Amino acid sequence: MRTLLTLTFLFSSLLSYAGNVQITNLTLQSDNGQLYVTYDLSWQNSWRVSTGPANFDAVHLFAKISRNGGAWETARMDDVLNLPAGFTYVSNADRVLVHPSADYAGNVSLNGLRTDLPTLPTDNNADIEVRIFGIEMVYIPAGGYFLNGLGSFNERAFNSWYGRTATGPSADFTNYRVTNENAISWGPTQVLALEQTDSDAGPETGTIGADFPKGTEGFFVMKYETTQQQYADFYNTLTFNQKTNRGLTIDESFPGRNELTVTDGEMSTTLPHVPVNYISTNAMLAYLAWAKMGPLTELEYVKACRGPNQPSGLDYVWGTQRIATTTYTIVNENSSAETVKVGTNLPRNVGNAIYIRTRPTFINASPGSSLGPIRTGGIAAGSPVAAREETGGTYYGVMDMAGNLLEMTINAVNGGSRSLGWSDQGNSLSASGDAVADTWGNPLDTEEIICYKGGSFASNVPRLLIDDRFNGEIAGTAFGVSGFRGVVRITVQ
Repeated sequence: MRTLLTLTFLFSSLLSYAGNVQITNLTLQSDNGQLYVTYDLSWQNSWRVSTGPANFDAVHLFAKISRNGGAWETARMDDVLNLPAGFTYVSNADRVLVHPSADYAGNVSLNGLRTDLPTLPTDNNADIEVRIFGIEMVYIPAGGYFLNGLGSFNERAFNSWYGRTATGPSADFTNYRVTNENAISWGPTQVLALEQTDSDAGPETGTIGADFPKGTEGFFVMKYETTQQQYADFYNTLTFNQKTNRGLTIDESFPGRNELTVTDGEMSTTLPHVPVNYISTNAMLAYLAWAKMGPLTELEYVKACRGPNQPSGLDYVWGTQRIATTTYTIVNENSSAETVKVGTNLPRNVGNAIYIRTRPTFINASPGSSLGPIRTGGIAAGSPVAAREETGGTYYGVMDMAGNLLEMTINAVNGGSRSLGWSDQGNSLSASGDAVADTWGNPLDTEEIICYKGGSFASNVPRLLIDDRFNGEIAGTAFGVSGFRGVVRITVQ
């Protein structure tokens, strides 16, 4: 085992980026006592469509400051000035999200942007260091969606939610439509029930609370799984005590391509674009609090994958029942251009994902890492066509929601039955590096509030189904096949 802890800490670089988001030419300036930053922002493959999914992508921006070499803290961001026609932003709770305001398709390059930092008074004697971080997001519009309840007991996804045509002891199975954020009572005599396929499935009845995010209101979700570089960016702004608790313990016999290491208090990786694994519940919540986001719930996961469409059978995140079965070959291994080889390796007219039958063997890997996740977006980058099925994308264009790494979501059974304060606004970190938000209790690592969704590179086919809940109520264990992504819950009109 190797444990990533720290003895000292060192801060360097005024620039941070994640995935294909680039923030460059960052400068800190003063105007009549108001501190502000100017910068250039660019990212690839942006879009906005007014038909079909009727959604768009965005870049979630948040800032950290250090005064006189002291601890890093959140800097409030309220606006983005100097945006050209065709782009706009939405803001709240110390973050802004920049996105196209009209139909768009292509790369984005926005120069000379300005963001005021209203909570920072001008101090000519202070040495202020600023970092701005950017994460690509996808907007999921408000509206209802379906949980798949068709078929008999043996035909539904494992431990899945399903609808019933009426209350009472006898009723037919049906899809269940989630239409609003109101509380939902569920059980064997309710119109929403939970499959009890095994003894670990959880309670037979319950209520999904009104404050549990169900996905019917608009929200932004990370387009890709959190990467190793993003976790390193987080770690490198923590205090000594916070770093002690937010280091990762990685199984050397099965690292799953996790190349994070710590030297002189700084975390780094040789695979910055590969998603991070070995994340516990507390580590996930801490990262998301730092990044001004909240955790994805299992119901938001279904909404982001299926959209408003009613399922007609056991479907995958790309909307069909077809899935690739041929082992992939990797090209440009270990680079930012790492992808699956185009051609027979990445077939047409089937859904593509990294799972046990397709997972490639990494030839130039460190010991124990011949198997693991591909870099984020690696399937879509290798696809011969920009189609949902071939790229493995969801209805709204979220990538890698099936295969690669399991998605750590908050389950609606244990997480939805009590007020846990799943707000993503105003979250902060404690002195020990844990998330502090509303009524989150700490530690949460041993509490069974996680539902792993989507399968991983080590999963069999059924785990990739949208409605599968094989690990539906479980503690968030830090192991090599799971990752996570965050959400920002803002409805855009």
